[in-house]
Amino acid sequence: MNEEGPPAWNVTVKDLETNAASTTTCDALLICNGHYSVPRIPHIRSIECFKGRKIHSHDYREPFLYKDDTVVILGAAASGLDICLEISRVARKVFLSHNQPVNHPSEFPANVEQVRGVVEATEKGFNLMDGSHIEADVIMFCTGYDFSFPFLTKDCGITVEDNVVKPLYKHLIHSAYPSMAFIGIPFLVCPFPLFDFQVQFFLKFVGGLISLPSKTEMDEQTQKELEEKCGTGKPIKYFHKFGPMQWIYNNDLAALGDIPPLPPVVEKIYETVSDLRRTHLMEYKASCYKILGPDIFSRLK
Repeated sequence: MNEEGPPAWNVTVKDLETNAASTTTCDALLICNGHYSVPRIPHIRSIECFKGRKIHSHDYREPFLYKDDTVVILGAAASGLDICLEISRVARKVFLSHNQPVNHPSEFPANVEQVRGVVEATEKGFNLMDGSHIEADVIMFCTGYDFSFPFLTKDCGITVEDNVVKPLYKHLIHSAYPSMAFIGIPFLVCPFPLFDFQVQFFLKFVGGLISLPSKTEMDEQTQKELEEKCGTGKPIKYFHKFGPMQWIYNNDLAALGDIPPLPPVVEKIYETVSDLRRTHLMEYKASCYKILGPDIFSRLK
C-alpha cells in the first residue's frame, strides 16, 4: 500500500521470461484470483496410517488412473459428484462419503455406494461416522478450497479467519480501504452474473457515481450478517456460502449501485437445473434451454 497522498496501491509484477520486476501505482485494485488453488484437506484421525493413495480433486485429471481401484470420494458437492460418476466407469468400486441427505440411489451406477463421512483412517481403509468400516485403494478429497492471498502484504489489512475474508463489506469491498475489492469470494452461486454485479458495483463506487456507508457502518452490517448466519447453526466457515441467498445479494447490489437487475429467468433456469441434478443426475447435463423472455424459458431436451 502506498502511504503517500490519497490511498493507493503499489503493484509489483515479475516478467517470468526476463525475471525483471516492475512496480505500478494504482488508484483502485480488484483482486480476482478466485479460490480454487489452495486445497482444503480435512483432519482425519490417523490418516498417516493409510497406505493407499491420497489426492485432492484439485489434482484430478483423468479417470483411467483409477482403473480397477476401490476409491473413496470424500464430499458430495459438485466436484465430488462429477468425479464420482467419471471414476465409476473404470473403478471396481466407488464409495461416495458424505454427511448430507442421501442422494437418490437409483441415480448412481451399480458400483457406487453412498456412505457416511470418514472419521478415522486405518492401514487399508476408513472407519465411518456410523461405526462401519470400508477398505479402499484411494481417497480423493473433494472438500473445497481455502481463501489465500499470498501476494498481499500485511499492511493491506486483509485476514482470513475460519475461511472468512475480513474485513469485507458485501463480501466484496475492503471496508478500511474501499479502493480494494475482491471479486468472486461467494461460493455455491451462479458465478458469472454475480461477478458482473460485483464489478459493476465497484466501478460505480470508484467512478464517484455511488457512495458507501462509513467504515463503522459497513463493519456493523457485516457483523450482523455473520451473526444471523451463525444463529441458524451454520459454521462460520460457510459465511461466504450463498446458495439461494445469491439472488437477494445480486438484487441488493443492483439496487445500491443503480444497476439493472438480473432477469428472473436466470434464477428460474438455475433452479430447474439444480432440481434436475438432484432427480436425474445421470442425464441432466444433456438438457438445453432457450430464453424466451425476462421470466420465461423453454427446456429443449
